[in-house]
Amino acid sequence: METKDLKGFLYGWLGKNKIGAPQYTINAVTRGGTQRFRCELRVPGHSYVGLGNSLNKKDAGTNAAMDFCNYLVRQGLLKASEVPALEASSLQATTTTLDDNEFGSERGSFFKSEPTGGNASAEQQLG
Repeated sequence: METKDLKGFLYGWLGKNKIGAPQYTINAVTRGGTQRFRCELRVPGHSYVGLGNSLNKKDAGTNAAMDFCNYLVRQGLLKASEVPALEASSLQATTTTLDDNEFGSERGSFFKSEPTGGNASAEQQLG
């Protein structure tokens, strides 16, 4: 199942658990000449409001459904592996590791090590 099916998944899960249908409220917001849509998702029996923003209404609703599914996972009511967009394959980008050669071998250092004979640091130049 893909992210586009997330609203259907949530609707089905809520029905299966006899919780009630989700209520979507979408409002247009214009900032800096760009119109965006803000969606609020409410479910009977839950005080949490799922929020979603996007340049179109459909994606704003999907983002709100994703937010509400994340809430259900945090509450332990739903497993992350059951949510279409939270499957391990979609989370691979967040679990990559950095290669030591990319940032130098000094762990915890923000900057790459200067090669010998390189430019002096700003402190040394101002010295």
